[in-house]
Amino acid sequence: MKCTFCGGPLTLKDEKCPYCGAPNPDILKHRSDMKHYQSEFKKTQDDVYTTTHKFTSFSVRTSIIAFLVILNVAALILIGSAWPIYKSVTKSTLHKNEAVHKKAMDDLIKDEKYIELNAYFNSNNLYLGDEFDTYTAITRVSDSYNSIFNSINSMINPELSSSWSPRYLVSSLSSYYETISGEYFLYEGKYLNEHFAALDDIDQKIQLLLTSFCKLTKEDLSTLPNLSANGIQDLLERRLDIHEEETN
Repeated sequence: MKCTFCGGPLTLKDEKCPYCGAPNPDILKHRSDMKHYQSEFKKTQDDVYTTTHKFTSFSVRTSIIAFLVILNVAALILIGSAWPIYKSVTKSTLHKNEAVHKKAMDDLIKDEKYIELNAYFNSNNLYLGDEFDTYTAITRVSDSYNSIFNSINSMINPELSSSWSPRYLVSSLSSYYETISGEYFLYEGKYLNEHFAALDDIDQKIQLLLTSFCKLTKEDLSTLPNLSANGIQDLLERRLDIHEEETN
């Protein structure tokens, strides 16, 4: 460019003409344009940063939510399939050890260790194996015997349970009588004829507990299986000379 006054050569950096000293009008316009461009550039840059940040934050949140959803779905699938897998593996193991488990239970029955029998059956998950269905009745009755024994033991030894109530014994007796007259003896395959002697032995042990510690008579024992839960509780309270206070 040239000076408009003397015609001397000028550059955009020259505020004045180096020849005549006249102001360079183009430099002022150049600086004004540069400030405008810089301002516009800064505004555009800020807009880009803001938009990018919002998009990035949204994308991150969306990605996290999507990941959590996928994780939860995977967990549900895993949980849903865990039990069938565990059951299948357990049943396979039980089948391989069928003879061992049956011999162990037969020995416990022979030795009249009925409480241990129930514990063995449940702790080894034998209820999952179809091979052990014939032990269902004897182990169920053993469980009731265990509950009755523990309830009476807590009654005569208050230090074992400060919150003992006749209702605990009533519940155990009701469960026992429901079992020996219920489905476990109505459907084939739930018991073995060889177990009848053990079942009778358990019944005799329960009767001995009731006559020795609950003061029940032979007549009481004969009517007990036909009583309702309330009837059993009323009988026990009269024989033990106790009455449970009603609570609101």
